[in-house]
Amino acid sequence: MKCENFFNIPYLNIDKMKKYISFLAITLFFANLVFSQNYVSAVCACASPSTSTCNSSCMFSDCCICWNPNTQTGACGCYWGIATCRNESNTSNSLMNSSNFGEVHPDAKITFSFEKFNLLFNFFRSRKIDPVLMENVFGTVRSNYSLTGQKILINNQDFARILYEYSKLIDKLDTKQKGDLNIFIKSIN
Repeated sequence: MKCENFFNIPYLNIDKMKKYISFLAITLFFANLVFSQNYVSAVCACASPSTSTCNSSCMFSDCCICWNPNTQTGACGCYWGIATCRNESNTSNSLMNSSNFGEVHPDAKITFSFEKFNLLFNFFRSRKIDPVLMENVFGTVRSNYSLTGQKILINNQDFARILYEYSKLIDKLDTKQKGDLNIFIKSIN
C-alpha cells in the first residue's frame, strides 16, 4: 500500500529536524546563560547550626537570611517594595515593624534594582515632597556598582543608606499618599 500525503505536506527530513532541534536547544542554553549572568538572586546557603532560612522577593530588592532554629527566629517580608530579612534571638518580641524598617541586618544577603527604585523620585515629586537628599545618597551609592538592568548584589551598608532616606520620605506621606505609593509600586513592571 502506498502512503499518500493527505494534507499535501512535504515529509519531514529526520536529519534536518535533528539539526533544527539541536540549534534551538543551543540557542535557548546561551540565552539562559546570558540572562543568568545579569540577574543574581539573593540565595543563602545555610551551614549548621544556622540551618533555617527565609527569603523575600519584592519590587526593588530581594533578600535572604539564615538562622539557628534552636536559638533564633527569622522573618522576611516586603515593606514599601523593599525586601527585609532579619533574624533575632528567641527572646525578642518583634522582628519587623515600621520602627526598624531602615535597619539592615548584617547577615542578610541582598540584591537591589537601582533602575526600578529610581522611578520613585517622580512619585515623591508628584506629591510635593522633595526627594533631593534621597537622590544624592542614591546617586552616590549607585556610582559604586555596574548596573545591569536587573537586581544586583549590594553591600548591606549601602542598602541601609538608601533605606534610611527612603524611610524619611515615607514618613512625610499621609495615609492616602501611602496608599497611592503602594498602588504605584504594584504598577511598576
